Parts: sequence; structure tokens; C-alpha cells
Amino acid sequence: MFLFFLYLERRRMMSTFSRVMRETRDVYREMFEGIKWIWTEIIEQESRTNAKKAICFLIAAMFTLMFIPYTWKFVADAMHAGQTNLALLWLVFGTGGAGLSTVALISLHDHYRERAWNSNYSSVVNSLVRKLYERILEELLGDGSEVGAEQIESTKDKVENILYMLLFESPQVLASITPAIIFMGVVDWRAGLVAFGLLVLNVLWFLYFNTRIDEKMGDLDEQFRTANRRMVEKMYFAYSVKAAGVEQKMQQQIAQEVAEPLMADLKIWAYWFIYVESVRKGINYVTPVLFLGYGIYSELWTVGDFLAIAAWFFLLTERFGLVGHFMRHLTANVARIKATREKLSKPSLFHFNKGTIYERSS
Repeated sequence: MFLFFLYLERRRMMSTFSRVMRETRDVYREMFEGIKWIWTEIIEQESRTNAKKAICFLIAAMFTLMFIPYTWKFVADAMHAGQTNLALLWLVFGTGGAGLSTVALISLHDHYRERAWNSNYSSVVNSLVRKLYERILEELLGDGSEVGAEQIESTKDKVENILYMLLFESPQVLASITPAIIFMGVVDWRAGLVAFGLLVLNVLWFLYFNTRIDEKMGDLDEQFRTANRRMVEKMYFAYSVKAAGVEQKMQQQIAQEVAEPLMADLKIWAYWFIYVESVRKGINYVTPVLFLGYGIYSELWTVGDFLAIAAWFFLLTERFGLVGHFMRHLTANVARIKATREKLSKPSLFHFNKGTIYERSS
């Protein structure tokens, strides 16, 4: 009997895991579809070209930046051996040269990033307005329309938020992870393997729990929208409220309608999310300490090796924490433009002929 219940529990867990993986796949497929739509249909060629140049210079800059701890290895080993001149040479030409190269490459990256961001504004506005004007009146004025002026304005803001994260916040973090792991593997393959294992763990963690957040926030977002809509209605008809003398009653209703989703939101972010993040961050900090302790105990490295590996390890720990933040906000923003994106992506029922006559498309 015990084995039978154990079998049923195992089947239930496998079924739940399969469902979660399917949902996770769908969420991130939707996220990449949204980013692809922005990249191919909203952003113009000039913006894409400048963004590609910025990313290339950034990748080169991150490799030179991650090379700096590698130069510390030789500086520390030379100092430990009493070779002061050699240590100074490595410090000046190695660390200093890598630092100046990083500055030059980052400056080039910033130049092309700003050019991309500058042209993005007109690209987003022009593309969304063009797609709006391609719709017919029934699509614009129909009940529950997702392509009105308010939806276009909201979509523009969210697209700009997505582009800001893709151009300003996330690239330096993501571009520094790979070279750090590569250089760790060059110094000691075991260190590189442990760092890669942490990367895989964090990616799987983000994929799973970001989907769980979307699941928890789905109903909550609807409650917030409902409360906001009712609040706007009560404020819009303020003259009727004043005429009826029910100001206090309306204030109490608004306060109660807003308080309910806020309490549910607090339970998610102040308790459940912090617990989940604390576990992940704890693993990211404890794993390097245990591995470095093992290296010290086993006398695997020189002083320089230890210094370089420790620098890369704790840089990765900080970077892993930011990756989850970016993925969470990207997923949320892309999901909120889905309805408008799908409406704007459908072929129009009519097309212009000489700018004045509408003809039904074949």
C-alpha cells in the first residue's frame, strides 16, 4: 500500500513538473516573440545597426575587464616571490593596459548605444502610428478595442521600457558572465566547472520561479486593473458624488477596493518572493566560499590564482542576482503588450489606393 501511494505521489509530482515546464516554455517563447516583434517591426534599420555595434564593443570591453583579475594573479605571485619589478610591470602594463582598453571600448559602446537610443524614440512613435493608421474604423471603435490611442500610448511606454533594459541595464551584466567563467576555467578547470554549474542553477531557477510569479500575479493584476478602473469612474463622476452628498462613502469604497489587492501583493513580494530569493542568494554565496576553502585546504593554487578566482566568483554572484531582475521585468513588460501586438500584427482588411479610396484586400 505504501509503495502504491509512493507511486501515485511520484506520478503527481512528474505531472506537475511537466505542466510547469510547459508553462515556462510558453512564457519565455512569448517573451522572445515580443522582443523579436519590437526588433523587426518597431525598430528601424539605423537603430538596429547602432545597437549591434554597441553590443560588439561591449562584449570586447567585458573581455578586457574580466582580464584584469587575471593580471592580478601574476602581480600577486611576483610579489609573493619577491620579484618587485616583475610585479610592477604586470600592474602597469597588464592591469593598467586592460583598464585603459576597457575604458576606450566602453566609450565606443556608449557612443553607439546613445545613437541607437536617440533613433529609437522616432522609430517607436513612427512604427506604432503607422500600424494604428493601417487599422479600419471598426477595429478602432469596436467594443473592447486593443488598438485605440490609449493602448498605443501605453504600448509605446512599455516598448521604451523594454528597450531601456535591453540597451542600458542588462547588456553589461550578461556580457560579463561568459568571459568570467572562461578565465576561471583557464586558471583552474574545476573553478570554471563550479561557476558554470552555478550559472545553470540560476538560469533554471529564474525560468521556474519567474513563471510562478506570472502565475501568482495574473489574478492580482486583474484585481489592480479593476480597482483602478472603478476609482477612475468614481473620480470622473465627482460632480454626481458631490450632488448626492456621498463623498465619504466613495472614499471608503475606493480605499477598500485598493487595499484588497495591495494586501495580496504584499504577501507575494514581502514574504514568498523574499524567501525564494534568499535561498538562491545563499547558494550563490556559500558555494564560492566552500570551493575556495577546499582550494586553500588542498593547496590547489598559488596566492595569485586564489585572488583571481575569488574576484571572478564574487563578481558572478552579484551578476546572477541582477539577471533575475532583468528577466522578471522583461517578461512582465512583454506580456503586457501582447494584446496590442497581436492586433497590430494582423493584416489590415483594407489598403490605401492613392491615399483616398479604400479597397478590400484580396
